[in-house]
Amino acid sequence: MPPISDADVIIYCLIKFYINKPEQQLMDRFGSDKFSENHLNFEAKIKPFLNLKIGLDRIYDSLTNTSRAYVLFRNAIAKSDVQYKQNDERKVFMSINNMLVNSLMIEFSKFNELINKTKRYFIKDVELRSYFLNLDNFNNRISNSQLRRIRNGWFAHPFEDETNLTVFREGSFQNSIFKVLEELTSPESKNDFNKSKDRVLFFCEKYLFSCKNNWTAKNGFTISTKPQEILIDMNKFSSELKKLRLYNIEPFFSVDDKELYIFMEDPAHYIYNDPHFKK
Repeated sequence: MPPISDADVIIYCLIKFYINKPEQQLMDRFGSDKFSENHLNFEAKIKPFLNLKIGLDRIYDSLTNTSRAYVLFRNAIAKSDVQYKQNDERKVFMSINNMLVNSLMIEFSKFNELINKTKRYFIKDVELRSYFLNLDNFNNRISNSQLRRIRNGWFAHPFEDETNLTVFREGSFQNSIFKVLEELTSPESKNDFNKSKDRVLFFCEKYLFSCKNNWTAKNGFTISTKPQEILIDMNKFSSELKKLRLYNIEPFFSVDDKELYIFMEDPAHYIYNDPHFKK
């Protein structure tokens, strides 16, 4: 095996254990001069892309969990023989739709803030730009929509005038949500969205997750889910960020501090056992 330099170890650790804030441990191990030299390189050339990836992955994770649960629940309801009392079925659908819509308003707003604040780092990047175009188009639709206004008014801090606690008054909540979803729908799909009798489900299955029933003699009845346009584009862009700007190092999403101590005991061994690291 070729030797791994101290610089490789420092950069690897700063990326892999970013959420653990490993600066002090690295400084203690390698000395302040060597650490500072590599840390400057990290701050200038890597950290912006690392923050973008971690932020994007958290949004992706939240949207995936919510939208997958939504389509599975809707599928189960559609296939069940449950008999509802008067108005109960409507209440069930309102509850599950509200769960998804709440997640969309919050996560899409976070996505919009993240992209707008980091766009300057990669919009002129020839290698990354092609993987970003679809997300940029979607982000522009968010920026041009009423999503942030609805997010602030209905979900985040529902006061137009916080001094006098004047509540946000947008009229019909349902109409406001449908208007935002229409604004987020691509131009070529707006007509289908407006014709749909179930616009929330249409939006979810078009852009987030779809659900399919299968039956075979061998396996019987099965249900499968599949990510759709927005989530596919998020995942692809995140993967390319990692490969092109983070040396293919996957930063920990959540990790116990003891993992950092294990790394520090034998960094070279740890790195060589990472199957994705560019050795």
